[in-house]
Amino acid sequence: MKRLALIVLSIAIIAVGAYVYKRVWPRRPGSASMPINVLVVSACSLRFDHLGIFNPQYKETPKIDAWAKNGFRFTNGIAERPWQNYTFEGSDVIRHPWLKELGYRVFPNHPDGYRFFIPPVTRHGDGHGHGVWYWPETAILNYAPGLDELKEKLTQNAKPFYVFTHLKYLHYPYLDSVNMNEEDFAKLPAKSRELLAKYRAHPEKYDAKLPMIELLTNSFSLAERKLGLKKDVYAVAGIVSDPARNLRWRQSPGFNDDLQLVKDLYDLKMRRFDDMAADLLNLYGDESLQARTVVIFTGDHGEAFSEHGVIGHSVNVYDEMLRFPLVVKFPGQKQGEVIDSQLTLLELANLAHGIIEGRVTAANFASEARKASSEIVLSRNCPDTIRSARLNSEWKFIRNLSSEQNELYDLKNDPLETKNVINENPERAWRLEEYMNDHEADLRRTNRRGTESKVCTAN
Repeated sequence: MKRLALIVLSIAIIAVGAYVYKRVWPRRPGSASMPINVLVVSACSLRFDHLGIFNPQYKETPKIDAWAKNGFRFTNGIAERPWQNYTFEGSDVIRHPWLKELGYRVFPNHPDGYRFFIPPVTRHGDGHGHGVWYWPETAILNYAPGLDELKEKLTQNAKPFYVFTHLKYLHYPYLDSVNMNEEDFAKLPAKSRELLAKYRAHPEKYDAKLPMIELLTNSFSLAERKLGLKKDVYAVAGIVSDPARNLRWRQSPGFNDDLQLVKDLYDLKMRRFDDMAADLLNLYGDESLQARTVVIFTGDHGEAFSEHGVIGHSVNVYDEMLRFPLVVKFPGQKQGEVIDSQLTLLELANLAHGIIEGRVTAANFASEARKASSEIVLSRNCPDTIRSARLNSEWKFIRNLSSEQNELYDLKNDPLETKNVINENPERAWRLEEYMNDHEADLRRTNRRGTESKVCTAN
């Protein structure tokens, strides 16, 4: 009897020990038994070359650069669409029930002011409370309290989380009373400051420069008076990218000064963005949170500064609109690594999926990222009149359905896409065009919700 009792007691001790080990004993973050936090910090309209970590000549982002230097840095993040990208919100990363099975805490959209907004539709999420944290242009003034609220959510919840936050601070228009104030404008170079004051005082005087005025002031009433357009049928992108008005503007005296003003305003916002984003990327200095959180810093597309005749985004598929920065940093990561493989946001979302499940770790991330990357990335512009196929960050074929003019660029020797070399390389262009034709369904793929940014209906 004593022997039987001893056996039962031993079994009980083993069972209790196993339970304690499984439920209480610290487990390796990122393993299937203990998922790690994943925070995605996305920025709208963020140019790849406007971060010092990717362009040493750029000096406006020292705090972001300091954070990114020890992360995995992608030099060829390529968007499939040069406008609002819903990949993370619409991807399987936040739709699969395994998030709850793994114990993830998911946060609903904020009910008052921080929901995702694209005119004219305000979307409150899909009803399941997935971890999506958006700021619309109309709520930019509330970034500080919004970030404070997010900080509270991130630091006070014991369960692991997956959160995607999309900061629209850099989104045009570049001049907006809730984005910048007189103290900010005083930091502009003298010439741009004087030009800005002139345009703000009498915007109606400059017919030829109407795209510039629209970009700066977001003055829909001015567009109504001058063009007879109604606010509900166009967006600023439609004004700025209109070919006829753009040509008139670019041919007007002082266009180069206008362009410099746009660049100066963007740099001005980047300085403020550096503080805002760095605080979030560093997880507010919370060491406990840093020790268990993978942070992904990225953008949804780039922004054009008239490299190919337009300012803004959505209207073509050159790299200034398609290329976005990407840094992935694991807890305690002390050494950075550059990854040149081209990666889309959909492939990044799949990597985030692997991180959450514990299949993708700091040790194998680089190899998994290279395996996930695309040899060819297909992209299309907003109205779907221009399409491209980008091969291994070496060649890009562009098909313009409106002008019926095809283009081919040697990205290694001509990264700014200034010389069309299709006549010298007809076979390479033909092969990329054939690939494009064979993957038409992939090229036309849009977000799962079936809605697109209003800029698409404007162009």
